[in-house]
Amino acid sequence: MNLRFRGISPAGCLAAVWLAGATLAFADHESNLAKTFPVSPGGKLVVRADRGTIDVTTSNVDQVAIQVWRAVKGGSKARADEVFADHDVTFTQESNTVTVNARMNESFTSSWFHHRPNLQVRYEIVIPDKFNVDLKTFGGSITVPDLTGEARGETSGGHLKFGRIDGPVWGKTFGGGITVAGATGAVEVATSGGQIELGEVGGKVSAQTFGGSITVRRAGGAVTAKTSGGRITIGEAVGSVEAKTFGGSISIRKAKASVTAETSGGGIDVGEAGGAVTAKTFGGSITASLAGQPADDCRLETSGGSIHVKLAPTVAVDLAASTSGGGVQTELPVTVQGAQGRGTLEGKINGGGKRLRLQTHGGSIYVEKL
Repeated sequence: MNLRFRGISPAGCLAAVWLAGATLAFADHESNLAKTFPVSPGGKLVVRADRGTIDVTTSNVDQVAIQVWRAVKGGSKARADEVFADHDVTFTQESNTVTVNARMNESFTSSWFHHRPNLQVRYEIVIPDKFNVDLKTFGGSITVPDLTGEARGETSGGHLKFGRIDGPVWGKTFGGGITVAGATGAVEVATSGGQIELGEVGGKVSAQTFGGSITVRRAGGAVTAKTSGGRITIGEAVGSVEAKTFGGSISIRKAKASVTAETSGGGIDVGEAGGAVTAKTFGGSITASLAGQPADDCRLETSGGSIHVKLAPTVAVDLAASTSGGGVQTELPVTVQGAQGRGTLEGKINGGGKRLRLQTHGGSIYVEKL
């Protein structure tokens, strides 16, 4: 253990005399730990920390090198030593798995009301670039670089940042944003207080936040994106898409399967859908393009805007369009079988098929060629 004392210099001329006499009382104290374990590629790093940030980097050396930086802000050296002694950090290795456990013992947690000095912790860990990580902290951010393996991260008080992961990613935080540069496997992430940004994902995506926007560049499987306070943007999804928000717009550039999009406070734009589309908003317009024959009924409904639908030449549907705030216009031939008027049009396109229901209370409806 390396213990180092560093006094804080006076902050100003007027307080110089007072601070000179109180330097020890407001000093910073450090007690850092270091440990190295020999491992082989494909192993696993497990961290269970009660506080502190976790920063992981990779190298081509077959070892796990751990640095635990600990500092106490304020208080005397004797009080700081008590805090370091109460902070129990253990390092273990079983086969090819290295585990770090860190927590304050009961004597510290039971005496919090005695104004004990504040302990700050940071973990800097170097692992092989082919390794699995399972990281958890209750008081800081987690950073994981590009690596080959499974990446898991959970924190109660910071952001999660993952590089390009050749494998699956799982992440959860209650107080920050989440970014994943890319992953070849599935990605499942959730946060209560920030935005989510995902790059290219090889598998399915599940992303949920209660306080920010969601962006997915590309997904090789189905996408589920839900937020209570921001927009949703999806570039491309090989599977189906379910996007729901209570406070922003939804934009889906391309989905090769069905799309479900719902928002209470913005427009919906589905650039291209290979399956059925269900879109509903109470505060904007809807634009959607059907590139393939839908296997199920489609329904587009808004209370505060127009509806634009583009159909590929071979798409066959039973059209049911109605509006109370505009007209219905179509570029495609419709065999009228029901009501027809300025705000209503029912009939078959290309002989008919699944039902295409278009309804708005605040704009016009346009059916166009794709």
